[in-house]
Amino acid sequence: MQPDLATSLPALSLDELQPATAASTHASNVVVPDPLRSLIDAGDVRGIEALGDVDFRQPYDDFRTPTLLHRALDLGHERLCAHMLRAGGEALARAPGLHSATLAHVAARRGNVEALRTILRLVPEFLHAEDELGWTPLHDAAMEGRLAVTEYLVRKGADLEHLDRITRDGQKPGDLAEQSEARDAAAVAAYLRRVRAGGGIRVLVREARLPFVELRWLVAQNRARPVFCVEPETLALAAFLLEGDGAEPSRPGLPEGLFRLVMLFLC
Repeated sequence: MQPDLATSLPALSLDELQPATAASTHASNVVVPDPLRSLIDAGDVRGIEALGDVDFRQPYDDFRTPTLLHRALDLGHERLCAHMLRAGGEALARAPGLHSATLAHVAARRGNVEALRTILRLVPEFLHAEDELGWTPLHDAAMEGRLAVTEYLVRKGADLEHLDRITRDGQKPGDLAEQSEARDAAAVAAYLRRVRAGGGIRVLVREARLPFVELRWLVAQNRARPVFCVEPETLALAAFLLEGDGAEPSRPGLPEGLFRLVMLFLC
């Protein structure tokens, strides 16, 4: 005779039955009350500021939207996202999402370059982060046809290595862009093909004469230190100073010692 499971199993609390989620540090079944909920939905930065201190890591709704920042990203409220990241800093930027996706994944998927820039400034390693399905932010950007985000991620260092990263389903960023029906997916696919064909971002930037370089290359060549984690415009100048004008051999780059002094001044 089979035992009665209802009586043979130990009693479990609601918290124990709740699946582990990104919002597990918060009370279960939390739903953000008004007026905060309405202000988030409306992207009302001034209204939220008037509320005083708000923990933007709290779940927007019963774990389907891990944090208030996730909700703002989903709705495309760029000014509100910027406000939240300024207030929440690194602790908010590190808030985990569903399926181990980082906020860099979400910002890339939604095409929010400014939020992505801030997140990667606060947590640089998120550039290389993979979720449970093996997707990086570049995979998300490619799938959604986010050309500006894709270009930014490549400039930040998601070039050749990332182009070869395969998801659990065996897809590379270029594959996703080729298959996507998103509006700018074809442009993303073409850009990624150029990056691959050119051997990385350095070849592409030489076409533009004022190069954007990937900082890891400089570090690998012992030509710069990792402390030069600055904006792409400064990296462009760094590359120009270091490598010189490729189109004019009479204007070579600076000697390493002088280059370091100039960069220390700039940074």
